[in-house]
Amino acid sequence: MKELNVSAMQFMRAATMEATTSSTTPVGTVTTLTSTTATIANLNATTSVVGTTTVTGLKLAFQTGTANVVATSAMYGIQVDPTGAAKTVTLPAASAHAGRVYVISDKATGNNLTITPNGGDTVDGSATLVLNAAKECATIMSDGVSNWILIVNVGIS
Repeated sequence: MKELNVSAMQFMRAATMEATTSSTTPVGTVTTLTSTTATIANLNATTSVVGTTTVTGLKLAFQTGTANVVATSAMYGIQVDPTGAAKTVTLPAASAHAGRVYVISDKATGNNLTITPNGGDTVDGSATLVLNAAKECATIMSDGVSNWILIVNVGIS
């Protein structure tokens, strides 16, 4: 459930109103209404909110393992242990995943964990991004065209 903090004037009509997109297509139902907050249940669309958005109870998918990984839209955190051999995390096409964020972590020392984009895509302008230290972590985001932007790259020893 997402809470949208908006002005009281925007929600003065009725507590039973539907939350809509700019084209007035229903995307959820307002279940709680106060002078400053509308709680929307069954939110089933990508929404843009002007102002503050508070998300409660958010759970993000996390995958850990020792094998190569093909990242999917169901994943967020990916941790790979390349102790036995070098491993690869293959990203989906950036053009099909605008704004998608992945946090990718190298769990152990010994071998590289290579982040490989799809086809001709790049990671921060490069063909690959290599994590080569234990607990090194990269947060990347799709630009929606052909690049995965490196937001943060942290190495912890």
